[in-house]
Amino acid sequence: MSVHYQGVDTLGAGLAVEATAPDGVIEAVSANVNGGQVLAVQWHPEWKVDENPQSQTFFKLLGKALRREPLVAS
Repeated sequence: MSVHYQGVDTLGAGLAVEATAPDGVIEAVSANVNGGQVLAVQWHPEWKVDENPQSQTFFKLLGKALRREPLVAS
């Protein structure tokens, strides 16, 4: 279950769902804006990161993005 009492009701144009909680609440969205990638999350990826594989993946991808490395294998 999401711990959030608010969430995305209608996904905006150009946004893609990247993660949902088990109850269906959207927890992450992405978009391409002006040639760059945007990722927005509605969870605390630092919270219990050692127990949460999704948060571990988030931080790995964030590190790659900051180093300007490809986020997906080509």
